[in-house]
Amino acid sequence: MGTKIGQVAQELARTNPWWRTPDWAVTDPDLRAVLDIGLGYRSPCLENLTEGGLYLLRGPRRVGKTVAVKQTVEDLIAAGVRPQAIVRIAADAWSAADLRTVVQNAALPPAPAGTRRWWLFDEITATTGDWASRYQTALRGN
Repeated sequence: MGTKIGQVAQELARTNPWWRTPDWAVTDPDLRAVLDIGLGYRSPCLENLTEGGLYLLRGPRRVGKTVAVKQTVEDLIAAGVRPQAIVRIAADAWSAADLRTVVQNAALPPAPAGTRRWWLFDEITATTGDWASRYQTALRGN
């Protein structure tokens, strides 16, 4: 992925369908697959989150990270969090510059007044560069 702002905006719109429609989970391919094979398990790995937090889910491929993130989005919305305040970033093969573009320059839907964003980074294991220390302050302000 390049750091062109238009590409970043398109990727965010694609990976955050709850910004567009309240019934996004019904047609989400990852959540549908879990239901179709009859799995009732929900990982507790993202329970008890704090508003405005930055959450990274790391681990090997194909263990359920994306499903856990999307189930967490469902739970947050069900608990009253406005969908526009939740940002999922599927950071497969992103660089530190890509993350900086998202955090500092991407046009995100406005979060309701007095609400801090929920940042959920998925597939961040392969992200290159020292992004964690460089952008920690930028994330706190959003």
